[in-house]
Order: sequence, then C-alpha cells, then structure tokens
Amino acid sequence: MSFPSWQLDARSLFVFCALAAALISVLQGMFPSRGTDFFWQLRTGQQILVSGPPHHDPFTWTRLGKEWRVNEWLFFGLLALAFRDCGGLSGVFWLYLALLSTLGITLFICIERACKSLGFSLLLSSLALAALCPYLAPRPQLISYIFLAITCAVSSAIMEEDLPAVVGAGLVPMFALWSNLHQGVVIGVAILVIQAMRGISPARRRSGAILAMVAGACLTMTLVTPYGVGLYKLIMNTLTQPAAMQVDEWRPYVPQTTPADIALIILCLLAATGIALRRSSEILWELALLLIFLVEAYCHARNIPLAVIVMSVALWKPIQVVVLHCFPCTALKTCDFDSKPASSRRATLVGLKLILGAFGAYAILGVTIPSALILIGSGGANLKYSCVGYDRFPWEAVSFLNYENFPVGLRQYNDYPLGGMLGYARPKQLVFIDSRADICDGELLREVLSITNPDRMREPLTRDETSFIGRWDFDDAIVTAPRLAFYLACQPDWSLVYVHHIGPVFDRDHANAWIFVRRRHRFVQLIEKGRLDWSMRHHGVFPIVGY
Repeated sequence: MSFPSWQLDARSLFVFCALAAALISVLQGMFPSRGTDFFWQLRTGQQILVSGPPHHDPFTWTRLGKEWRVNEWLFFGLLALAFRDCGGLSGVFWLYLALLSTLGITLFICIERACKSLGFSLLLSSLALAALCPYLAPRPQLISYIFLAITCAVSSAIMEEDLPAVVGAGLVPMFALWSNLHQGVVIGVAILVIQAMRGISPARRRSGAILAMVAGACLTMTLVTPYGVGLYKLIMNTLTQPAAMQVDEWRPYVPQTTPADIALIILCLLAATGIALRRSSEILWELALLLIFLVEAYCHARNIPLAVIVMSVALWKPIQVVVLHCFPCTALKTCDFDSKPASSRRATLVGLKLILGAFGAYAILGVTIPSALILIGSGGANLKYSCVGYDRFPWEAVSFLNYENFPVGLRQYNDYPLGGMLGYARPKQLVFIDSRADICDGELLREVLSITNPDRMREPLTRDETSFIGRWDFDDAIVTAPRLAFYLACQPDWSLVYVHHIGPVFDRDHANAWIFVRRRHRFVQLIEKGRLDWSMRHHGVFPIVGY
C-alpha cells in the first residue's frame, strides 16, 4: 500500500489508536500498588467533605495540632466522594481507571498532534506508559502526569508557532485547578519557564515573550489555594529535611531489569542519541532539558514519571530521528521527514536497531501480558483491592484490636507504613506516625525509619534507637519491623499478645505484625487473654490468633 493511502486510512483509525493507548495504560494499572498513602488520603478526603480543608494535624498523638497544609485537598475530596457514593473501593477503582485512560489518551494525542504520525505516536506513548507502570496508583500524582503532558505539548506548540499564542491563556485556569490537586504544579511552571528560555533565539523571541507572560500568570495561579504560599513552604520543608529522603520513593533510582526499567532506559537512549544525531540549533536547550529531569529522576525515584513524560512529549523530535533511522517504516513517517544519517554513524544505528527491537518488545510485552493475565485470572474481582495495595497490610491485627476492645485512648506505637491504614481502620484512635513526611518530620521520622530500615532488619537496635522508646512512653505497639519486635520481646516490661504471620521470611511487601502491651496493672486482662510465648515464634512455630 502506498504511503498516501495508508496515511488516509490511518487517520480514520484515530479513535482506535487512542483507545489502544488507553487500554495499555489500564492494563499496566492492574499491578498491585506499593504505596502506603492511600488510606490516610482517603481519611483526609472524608474529613474534607465534612469540614473543609484542614489546617492542623488531627491524626497523630505525636504531632497533634501541628500546622498542616493539604495542597492536594481537592483530589482527596474526589477520592472520598468516589468511595462514598460509588461502592467503596469499587468507586476508587473506577476513578483510577478513568484517570489512567485519560493519561493514556492525553499522551497519545499530545505526541500525535506534534509529530502527525499515528504509528510513531502509538509506539512512543506505549513505551512511555510501560516506563510509567510502577508509579501508577490512585494518588494525586496522576493529575500531575496528565497536566504535565498538556503543558509540555502546548508550550512546545506555541514556541514552534504551531498554535496561536492565545491558546496559552487556556493554561492559566488549568494551573489554578492543578494547584489544588497536586503540588506537582510547580514542575509545570518550571517547564513553561524552560520553554520560554528558547526565546533567546531571535527567531523565537516573540513566542518566548508570550510564553514568559503565560508562565507568570500560571505562577500567580498557584497561589489560589486555601494555603497561599504554603505550597512552596511545604515543598521546601520536604526537600530540606534529610529524614524524608530515607522514604523509598525519595531515594535515588536503582536501575533493574524489569520491563518498566528497560522501557525507561530505551527512552533515555533514544532521546540522548537523537539529540546527538540532529543538527539542530536548539541542541543545548534539548540537552539541558533532558539532563535536568534525568538527574532529578536519578536522585529521587518518585520523579521518574516526570522525566518520562517530558522525554516523550517535549523531546519527541530527537526520539523520532533515531526511530526512523533505525526502522524506516512508512507507518512511522511524517510527510516532511527526509533526513538521513551520515555514513559514519550507520554502524551505530545498526546496533541501536537490534537493541531497540529486542528490548522494546520485552519492555512493552513484559508489562502488558502479565497484567492482562492478572486481569483475566482474577476475573476483575480483585482489581479494586490491588490498586490500593490492600493485601499488604495486616488487617487481621486490626480485627484482634477490635475484638479485644483495645481502648482507643492508648498511646499506641506503629511503624511508618502502618499509620495511614490504622488511622483509617480505627478512626477514633490517634496513631504514632503515618506516611506524611511533612508532618512526621525531623528526629521522629529519622528514628522510626532507622528502626524499620529493611536493609538492617537482622541487626540489633542501637542505644539511640532504644532510648526513643523510653522518651515516648507508649502503652502498646503494633510492629512490622523484626528488629523492634525482637527488642520488645526481650524486655521484662513488655508482653507479646498477638502474632500475625504471612510469609516465612520478612518481605517488604507482606509485613508480619506483632502486637505488644506494656506490663501495667490496667492492661492485665489484655495481656492474659493474648499472652504468647515468644520462644515459639523465635523457633519457627507461628501462633496465629484466629480473629
């Protein structure tokens, strides 16, 4: 089939391609969530529906009344509405599904609008979604992924004069909404500023000046929230406290061999090679944009999705150069593409062709096929649980607390990942700490993360780590960290009353749960009901309380 007729037929299949991109994103969202934030976010949303955005912490007894800025208050409210009015976790899943579909379609449309090649757009958006897979969860970050793609596409089109400058005004209300949905709005402002800096070139001076004014208006819109400049105070507080950097998603990225990691490496390789091959006057701008986001993604793994979206939407030209040189397929071409590589570079491109063909198929198929099998195998029944990581938490331990009527007024200790779940399951009891790094900051966060560090789970507690137990003087403890569990079991003033075991070896995704009670007169009955012999647990016999 000739190129013009294929192009005409492909245009009529636009809806099919967009739905295909959405389907891939939906399938990739079937993997169980690894986050621990969902339950405190849902609980916050429920409170917002009753009393509006909070300004002080109501959830922890260690930080009760501390100033708290919930910049994602609008998203949390939507989450609570979906949970309340649409069938609990099923409603959350359908909201999540809608956001995933929107993300897939948005990525595809933004790329196709710029390069005008349906085949290349579908390929690049699929590769980008494969790289995003581990970071997809019903969290407010999804909003930032969608709006960041739109910001990159619109700002690039204005600078290329493919869109009238008046379209940039449409970004202003979007940023006003974005600032109340997720603090990632500051990344959108940064993209506008970086794009406007292309106006240094005389040919783009007018477009750069217009985009700079749009950036200023959008920056002003980030203050239209219940907290005003509190958005930036929160960001600076998080970035300047060393303890928060110990949280998994804030740690440096460690490359692995999973399909998602392969997809990410392919995108980086494509973008970097394309920038080197293109003889563009804006090579410095493209290289700076790539390096800024790659360095930030390497330093903080949670920012990898931002780098993926920027590469796929703002740097599509360099990527297209490499793809078309390696695979000169008619279906991937645009009407005006006729560039050819120098002969000295052809050997490199032959190698790239083999690498991209093998690893690209592994990345995309390795993500979609397992998730499709999960979807088919479960019949869709467990999707609403997997999307929030429901099975990662020891719900049986909470059932034990409720069955034995543990007083909600106890000063209870809990590990960092459990706080949100415990606060949701026992809303009348204040928790020790939850996964809000902006609230549980400083020395408290550092000590708790040190104790629960999985890399040190077989080491005894240090003197500093044991001293904080006496400082806080809590009454009972629900523990998932073996280090702390072994320490408390060896103390004469603590009793083990409950053990819940999931796996024979401690796993970060499937936590054991131990409940300890301090030996005090008012807790005698609780201790006698649930007293367990620690030596049985230590020697491999796992007593499970059947509640």
